[in-house]
Amino acid sequence: MEAKLTPSRPPPFPKTKWGRSAPSPSRRCGLRWGGPGWGQNHMPHKRTTAKIFYRAKELRQNQTPAEKKLWARLRHHQLNELGFRRQHALRQFIVDFCCPQRNYVIELDGHSHANQKEYDLALTKWLTAQGWQVRRFTNSEVEKDLEAVLKVILEDLTLPQPSLPQTH
Repeated sequence: MEAKLTPSRPPPFPKTKWGRSAPSPSRRCGLRWGGPGWGQNHMPHKRTTAKIFYRAKELRQNQTPAEKKLWARLRHHQLNELGFRRQHALRQFIVDFCCPQRNYVIELDGHSHANQKEYDLALTKWLTAQGWQVRRFTNSEVEKDLEAVLKVILEDLTLPQPSLPQTH
């Protein structure tokens, strides 16, 4: 009788058109974005729910003219070499722009914000309780005088950060 040779490792997955040889973890588990088993009970990120995450993605794809104008100047570490994120999900809220390095949030208030004052108040209250500094501008301020807006943001970010108590 001949003994069958067993390989020391399983055979590789076939290559895909993108050159990957192994399926993504979501495909291995049988889960796909938006598919069955994904949603209320599964959080794709620690900081939010799937519903909020996808709403933030939609907002990133449908920016207002003021958001586009400001994002063009904040992206790629252009402002004082600080990284910004746009339409960023934090728990149950979505902020327009944030700089996680400095716990700084920029909110642009446009026409829709007249109808959501309670949401804006709850957002500001929650963010300040979490240690974030919130700065609000109107869309017209950004569209009319972007340089003045950037100057205010830069002044806020160059202020000395409060030191955290050290624990030993």
